[in-house]
Amino acid sequence: MKSIITIALIFITGLWLTACVSQPKIQFYDFPADIAEEAKVANLKLIEKGKILYNINCAKCHNTKEKGKIIIPDFTNEQLESYTIRIKNEVHVNTLPENKITAEELEAIQIFFNYKKPSRPQAEK
Repeated sequence: MKSIITIALIFITGLWLTACVSQPKIQFYDFPADIAEEAKVANLKLIEKGKILYNINCAKCHNTKEKGKIIIPDFTNEQLESYTIRIKNEVHVNTLPENKITAEELEAIQIFFNYKKPSRPQAEK
């Protein structure tokens, strides 16, 4: 009897974990109110790619830590556009050359920032 209960608990736990892992991370992003759910899911892959690329290439210089929580900056559209033009920032010319991060990868990072929820309430900006 104990083995049946154990197997049932393992099976239920497995189903629960699968459901948690397969849930899209849509709640972490701000999408326009009128965007279809299918479009959210379709864009999520590119947004997540941008987040990964940001964490690999940018986070060590741009993230801050407050009260033990990592804060990803809330860049304006103008700031994001300046990153795609590398010659505007000498540090980025040297640290992010085209052979390290491509224009397409920078675009994915920009898309991540376009949809990520703000790190701080609007009043604090």
